[in-house]
Amino acid sequence: MKAIPYHASIRLKLTHFQQIKDADKDLVGRIVKCEVKKNKIAPPSRTMYYTIRWGDTLGAWIDPRETMWDSAIRKGIFTKVTAQKYSFKTSVGEELEFTRKAFNDLIEDENFSSEIKLALANSFIITSKSSSSEDVIFEDVGEDG
Repeated sequence: MKAIPYHASIRLKLTHFQQIKDADKDLVGRIVKCEVKKNKIAPPSRTMYYTIRWGDTLGAWIDPRETMWDSAIRKGIFTKVTAQKYSFKTSVGEELEFTRKAFNDLIEDENFSSEIKLALANSFIITSKSSSSEDVIFEDVGEDG
């Protein structure tokens, strides 16, 4: 039993963080805290929160809206303006202000959604530190693969 933690490349610890209830006080999901305990491939000791929802014909799934919101906040794509308002600068320089609740409506807009996805994709590009020209090591290869 002691050999499994030693030989594993990645070890994650998933713990319950918070319950999500609807207006009728029925449990419809959970927020799960995922801690990287060991990682031989990338930096360890990272934490991420996932929103897992259930209750329809799809079964259980990780909520993409919540994941997108959390990633945008963590990467600094959304900046806090007031206690409840956030702003986002689009690629054409337009600045949008919205609340957390309005984000769920805005994400339905295809232009806004693609702007957020582009900003998130650009924030996750890994560059080589050994090269002076900062060559891109990881990039999207497209649908052809």
